[in-house]
Amino acid sequence: MAIRSNTIVFTFDPASPRITAHDIHEWLHAEMRIQEQKVQTIQIDDIKRQVYVKLTDKDYMLTTINGKGDVGRTHIIMGKYTP
Repeated sequence: MAIRSNTIVFTFDPASPRITAHDIHEWLHAEMRIQEQKVQTIQIDDIKRQVYVKLTDKDYMLTTINGKGDVGRTHIIMGKYTP
């Protein structure tokens, strides 16, 4: 069983167009302000329309989540989130 520690799961709108890996990388940097050196792994599950981002430490993960608390209530379309 895999442990998902320090991992943020982003769920995309199922009705949105397919998002490329490049779009996700750009979105993580430009919109979410996640530092490249803090990311260990990015996994894309296109069927479930989810992106798993494993970060280097728990504190950075919590800071990221708290800084973008509204992301859980938004639709993510083509690498940008909208209310």
